[in-house]
Amino acid sequence: MNQLISEFSGCNLGDKRLDKRLVSIVNAIIKSPEKSFPEVFGNSAELEGFYRFVENHYVIPENILEHHKKATLERMRKQEVIIAHDSTEFVFSGKRKNLGTTSMGKSPSFFGHFSLAISASNKEPLGIVSLHCFKRGEKISPYALRKSGVLTQTQSRSLPSEKQRWSDAIDKISQLSEGAKNAIHVCDSETDSYALLAELSNKQHRFVIRGCYDRALINGEHLRETFINEEVLFSKKIYLSKRDKKSGCKHNKRLVKRDARSTTVTVKAKQLILKRSNCVNKKYETSLAINAVYILEKDQHKGENPIEWILLTQEPITTRHDIDKIIEYYCSRWIIEEYFKALKTGCSYEKRQLETYNTLRNCLGIFIPIAWFILRLRNKANDIDSQAEFYIPAPLITILRNESGKSLLTTSEVLWEIARLGGHIKYNGPPGWLVIWRGLRELFTIYRGFQIANTILSTKRCDQS
Repeated sequence: MNQLISEFSGCNLGDKRLDKRLVSIVNAIIKSPEKSFPEVFGNSAELEGFYRFVENHYVIPENILEHHKKATLERMRKQEVIIAHDSTEFVFSGKRKNLGTTSMGKSPSFFGHFSLAISASNKEPLGIVSLHCFKRGEKISPYALRKSGVLTQTQSRSLPSEKQRWSDAIDKISQLSEGAKNAIHVCDSETDSYALLAELSNKQHRFVIRGCYDRALINGEHLRETFINEEVLFSKKIYLSKRDKKSGCKHNKRLVKRDARSTTVTVKAKQLILKRSNCVNKKYETSLAINAVYILEKDQHKGENPIEWILLTQEPITTRHDIDKIIEYYCSRWIIEEYFKALKTGCSYEKRQLETYNTLRNCLGIFIPIAWFILRLRNKANDIDSQAEFYIPAPLITILRNESGKSLLTTSEVLWEIARLGGHIKYNGPPGWLVIWRGLRELFTIYRGFQIANTILSTKRCDQS
């Protein structure tokens, strides 16, 4: 786990005792991040030390994550990088302090807006470069005021909005380094805003955004209408990830359950000129030239709605290679969904019995690099060059070699063997992060049993008679 520890060892929390405490906390949690804190920490003193750490007013998640962010920027150097942006809601049970509420107003919750750097070449997650936490329920939103008739649509859109977090994150990230400045920002349909598209285009940010609205064009047509008679350029196979059912309107295609599948889609592409709607701030130009890639599922799957994507971008669409890259960029966005699963399932973050917003945010700061490390192990299962000791402790590798009877020299060999312990069958293809993590937990249990047995056997009784 040397690499994971290094994501924290350079932190400067303003007090060396806090820096040391952070590293010791991570060392304890990483062995079983899904367990409760009383189970993780060996004694009441260590548990009390953890609670004091997350409750400390001088500790903030930004400082906990500072070294991880620097390490991520270093990993981003000299390669093409995709940055996937998305928000997720963390919902907790019981009574909590200073949290917001879910859309139904029943449970305490808050949101995290994440920006995950991903290698464009091999889809390896490189780390989190931006985090913004926010909560709902404290103020009446401009949207709610518009729905209640207090404000007009134009008035509501002139007020500060949650959607500003998308452009704020992209602007901040672009100032971090040269590699970040040239990254491709990939966002889902929540970011389909004329104002945001205009801002990103004017600032020359690279982006791929999935369209949500059937926008009006300057020629009087609409987006979908203009693609009806457009010639299909090519068909291709793509992989659709599994999607669990989400709360919301059952008619919203983006919220319904979907099984993972490979499917064939038809692809069209065209440069369009969007028309600024009346409710958009007049500071933006009346029209915006943009490239659009239209993707429609060709295969019909029983019980599934065919996918239809409109990807908006300023990336070139001159050749098939250009268009293929745009589709590949967007498909990389699903990695951040896997990251959220690593946070919520692999680290059991929503089960944490911490009471306040600040303590939960500090706890999140600790789990963010841990969840990234868990997810990254999946990519390292194909790494035949690096030494396994950089990712897995040497004593665990020794136990694994003895148990399997294999030499296990590379990271790939070690992680495949760990996945076997987690229940992976090699004929089912490369192991996922969850089965690797199950195997690693099993290996830690074996190691702990060995330590206990070794302590018992090495204890010598002294006869005082």
